[in-house]
Amino acid sequence: MQKEISIEQSCLRWVKKQGGQLIKQDATFNIGIPDRLLITHKGNMCFIEFKDPKGKLSRVQEIAIKKLVAIGVQVYICRSLDEFKEIYSYTMEGNQCN
Repeated sequence: MQKEISIEQSCLRWVKKQGGQLIKQDATFNIGIPDRLLITHKGNMCFIEFKDPKGKLSRVQEIAIKKLVAIGVQVYICRSLDEFKEIYSYTMEGNQCN
């Protein structure tokens, strides 16, 4: 089973090849905020929370994500590079998760 950090690093390498960015979020003042902000090469954005295949969100993460989704922000839980590629494609087209 791939670890969360390994999944995140694989996605980071892949997104750079696409011309996009994965910006690391600082949870110091925003506890529970998703791990990264994805910006596609077209400028579309969403938040990504990386988890290993069996990883679960903490209660604080669940609350933070619900608040973001409630105001129309796209947030995805990503467990693999293949899943990330799907998220990237979906976000690139400007789709909303709500």
